[in-house]
Amino acid sequence: MKRLFLSAALLCPAVAGATDIDLSVESGGSNSVVVTPGSTVSYQVVGVLSDNLNEGLASVLFDVAFDGGPLTKGDEPVALPMTNFDIPAGITNPAGFGGTELGGKLIQVGGAQNTIKNSFAAYPNGSVITGVAKPSGGSVVLFTGTFTAPIEVGDYTLALENIDANVIEQGDLGNPFWKVEKAGEGVITDLTVEVRALFGDVATLSVTTGGTQTLSLDAGAVNAGRGYWVLGSVSGTTPGLPVWAGVNLPLNFDFYMNFLLSNPNPLVLQNNFASLDGSGQATTLFILPPGLPASAVGVTINHAFALLPPDYTSNAVPVLLTP
Repeated sequence: MKRLFLSAALLCPAVAGATDIDLSVESGGSNSVVVTPGSTVSYQVVGVLSDNLNEGLASVLFDVAFDGGPLTKGDEPVALPMTNFDIPAGITNPAGFGGTELGGKLIQVGGAQNTIKNSFAAYPNGSVITGVAKPSGGSVVLFTGTFTAPIEVGDYTLALENIDANVIEQGDLGNPFWKVEKAGEGVITDLTVEVRALFGDVATLSVTTGGTQTLSLDAGAVNAGRGYWVLGSVSGTTPGLPVWAGVNLPLNFDFYMNFLLSNPNPLVLQNNFASLDGSGQATTLFILPPGLPASAVGVTINHAFALLPPDYTSNAVPVLLTP
């Protein structure tokens, strides 16, 4: 695709330099986030240069792609230093700093500082800030946005593509213009998005004392009011059980599942056969009685649910039986 971004030409020809830019896509400060179906997820792109052999970031540009669905335009910066990369202090593509929505992606996110010292056009009209994203000053939040998590359970990736950045040459004082050089692509860390519809509050239960694992269902508001069936297995999750064309319940069929199919809402798995509320949520209780034989220690019991008709299934949630 031919790029519309003109800053590399406008801000003086760039030559290849030794500095790289490292970028990290994060949510809540982590490169991995667990979310519920259909939820709104905030993210940010954090950047830092690989060395101090420059006078800081002059421009930054990248595309953002999400294999879980289309992205919407990101946020415009509201504070320094990134407001210096946005109109009017800086320059961006026509759609703005938050990128252009194209084919489900965000194209050409970012902008550039006024390294050409423009004084005749309406923008860019800012003064250059040096030292941006140098390791001596620490990483910088370059961009923020939100996306909608997929409804289907699974692991997805929010990734950066087509990264293009310039840095100000080391020792340059901006006379008559700020000289820039191209930054290489350094370490790029994408965001892993884990969509989960079933959660357990504990990971272990004692066969001696027994106990309760609360299973929280959340299939998203789009599935509000649908019937569900929480099932279980002591035989693992792979290969699972096909329940619909292309839909697999991540539980292996065994005596425990057969019992649950024959006995809805038993004492051991209360409220396992019911309907989701208006938010697409529900709660099931797995109640382990006390005094089980020692031979049960080390057994993992998994639970998962299917909506009715069974065209939607959750992830499996384990609980390990301990002494």
